Amino acid sequence: MPLAHDGPIVLITLEGLRADMVGGLGGETNRTPHLDRLIQGADWSGRAVAPSSWAVPALASLATGLRPWQHQALTPRSASLAPDLMTLAEALSARGFATAAFGEGRWFNPRHGHDQGFDTFKALRSGRPAERFLRSLNGDRTFVWIQLPEPRVPFGKPVEPLGLTELAPVFDPAVPVPRALLTTLNASYRVEVGRADHRLGRLLKALEQSGQRERTLLAVVSAYGQHLGEEGRVLEGGTLSRHMVEVPMVIDLPALTARTLPTTERRVSTRRLWATLVEAAGGVPLPAVAPSLFVVGAERGILSELYAAAGSNRLSWIEGDYQLRWTTWFATVAEDFFLGRPYQLDTRPGVGAASPRAFGRHYRAFLASLPLGDSRYPPELRLERWTSQGVEEVSDPQLAERMKGRLFEAWSRSIERQRTAAEEAELRAGFGVDH
Repeated sequence: MPLAHDGPIVLITLEGLRADMVGGLGGETNRTPHLDRLIQGADWSGRAVAPSSWAVPALASLATGLRPWQHQALTPRSASLAPDLMTLAEALSARGFATAAFGEGRWFNPRHGHDQGFDTFKALRSGRPAERFLRSLNGDRTFVWIQLPEPRVPFGKPVEPLGLTELAPVFDPAVPVPRALLTTLNASYRVEVGRADHRLGRLLKALEQSGQRERTLLAVVSAYGQHLGEEGRVLEGGTLSRHMVEVPMVIDLPALTARTLPTTERRVSTRRLWATLVEAAGGVPLPAVAPSLFVVGAERGILSELYAAAGSNRLSWIEGDYQLRWTTWFATVAEDFFLGRPYQLDTRPGVGAASPRAFGRHYRAFLASLPLGDSRYPPELRLERWTSQGVEEVSDPQLAERMKGRLFEAWSRSIERQRTAAEEAELRAGFGVDH
């Protein structure tokens, strides 16, 4: 029986970093030098798969180890963690760890329940308070989660100032993104990737200065990816395409630990990080969470979920290099969902208050729908194979049908049956979802 990890645990998460931007994972070179160096010496590093392509469900899954439909933090109206969920901080606190978080962003904050289990939760701002905290680590049981808001487009410091007026074409699905705007967004994103890596480097340096680097269990992971024009889309959410769900993940175990992570060339779900950290600390993960990376062969496939995405619910099932995307519709673009997107993305205080008018009909339709669709809206299936050159569409109806069955089985595993729309609405009301 391996000894429980008895020193610091540091989790650093980023928003929107695609795996193909990381040179250490075979992506673009010279953009992430600090992350690349970490990858070279880590016990486990690779291209992982996010549970969703939007910040709310993806961050909630990292905090709880649960699938989006399990934790129900799905939409702007249900973006908070339910108080009865067991967070990573709570699980490690039960193992005697002091807990601290430094975060920034519209969704990672105490208002949305991400302070559950933390003794201290502070705004990240410049990052210097987090750096000071890392330098002060003394080898005791301490868990610190640092959430970096970069790379995010275009709300950091883009190459050119972009406001909601300039971004208006991005939100209308019927209007192609202008080439000039796409060029600006791509340049802005790459600047943000460099900024994120620079901030990561400062945090890693502070951890080294503490003298506790060799005794620290360190994990770095991106919550989700970004569209950079693929499928005519930009920014987060929208689809569960490869660029949205394939993300970097790195785990470095303390030099003195007796545990080892299995070597694997297969992608793993980022949800497995929750159980990995809890097990390393000597805890027992909850049955509903994804298994730890210490459990070899635990994943037959990887499920990702995105709900209420412009009139659709989207699921993804990945087996090896094959991905099946399942889309069901509950509303049409005539619902004008896109009109509310600028308000959702505007970070200025109070601006988002205008969004309910634009989102109202859309969310009522979502609440009245079945998550996997019904006979009125047959699912759209798309089978693809991921290659070193990108993504290629595959025509294999038999394989698609088999993967569809396994997707449905995985989605339904913790659910007795697919309920009626009325029962679903009642269930979600119990999770605090606003009708």
